[in-house]
Amino acid sequence: MYDFDLVTDRKNTGCVKWDTLGRRFGRDGLMAYWIADMDFPAAPCITEALQKRAEHPVYGYSFPQRGYKQAICDWYKRRHGMEVKPDWILPGANTVTSLTVALQAVTRPGEKCLALTPAYDPFFDAVRLSGRELVTLELKENDRRYELDFAEFEKALKGGVRCLILCNPNNPGGKVWTGEELERIAQLCERYQVFILSDDVHCDWVFAPNRYVPITTFEDAAERTVIFTAPSKTFNLAGIGNCNLIVPGEELRERIQKALTGMFIRGSNTFAYAAVEAAYEKAAPWLEEVKEYVWKNAEYAGEYLALHAPGLRMFDQQSTFMIWIDCRSVETDGKKICRTLAEEYGIVVNDGGAYGAGGDGFIRLNIACPRVLLEIALQALADWYVDRTGNPEGKEVE
Repeated sequence: MYDFDLVTDRKNTGCVKWDTLGRRFGRDGLMAYWIADMDFPAAPCITEALQKRAEHPVYGYSFPQRGYKQAICDWYKRRHGMEVKPDWILPGANTVTSLTVALQAVTRPGEKCLALTPAYDPFFDAVRLSGRELVTLELKENDRRYELDFAEFEKALKGGVRCLILCNPNNPGGKVWTGEELERIAQLCERYQVFILSDDVHCDWVFAPNRYVPITTFEDAAERTVIFTAPSKTFNLAGIGNCNLIVPGEELRERIQKALTGMFIRGSNTFAYAAVEAAYEKAAPWLEEVKEYVWKNAEYAGEYLALHAPGLRMFDQQSTFMIWIDCRSVETDGKKICRTLAEEYGIVVNDGGAYGAGGDGFIRLNIACPRVLLEIALQALADWYVDRTGNPEGKEVE
């Protein structure tokens, strides 16, 4: 029904993904595979909702009407069996801002906040710029997947950690946390009185047989957890500036609400409310089709790299529309990899080293794009690999 093979030109639209490359690298003509938004048009029902709202010529202060929160509750119930009450939802401006405010609400300056690396890099700045102490624990690799060493995790919590920043599913590695893992995390955080800030914005991008489990499922976590959700990754709406905090615990919710109010964050904006309500109510068919398209892109990427660049290990695609590629058999300096790929091969990807311990020598590559664009990126990677190793490319992918 939707044509995801269609290439949409996003240049000269104020697009961060495409329009900042010339300034960053000093040349034009680069191909963008770095930032986590999709090169696909949003679902038509969302565009229609925005157009309808734009027809009313007054764009003053606004608030989310009842249908907005109910649409979110219904979505998480249908998709994930997750019970969310409208009163639990606190609308925010964007995910990182909301997470930073929550972090400041549950910790004091100088207290320790734990991130599991590789982790979404704004977490690190959120902690440091808030005057808190960043503590990291590196996830362990096991057959192209990540695992948490629970003995080391408990040791870190014993060391005075006040807050855990969790990414469920993990970005950049794509790990989908199992119910058993999340229950152990919840129990340990309860034992050591650690708050949990769980960034779940990629939760709708989990691929079967994996399943998204919200950590608030477990009683030990429900009263101490803030879940951050957004339509940004699910529906390609990062530019509208919207986040929703799900806070089941009444006392914690009042605490977070007070902190948001103190920062004059009273929600999102007129157009975001219209887009979000339409997305959660009507855009499920679009999401199913785009996920299928991206999954096939992931399969294609894995096959292509195995044939043409066998020393590059692509992690299992459990979730997200970013692939995580281990390039350490060729080069361990992630910055050098990315600079070379841009300057000599014309593609821009994310440096895995930016995501903390365990990320150097990896790259993160966005595959939420038409296949013809993905082919350009994979060819560039294969050329880089062959040029650096002298290995033959192998046969063509059918």
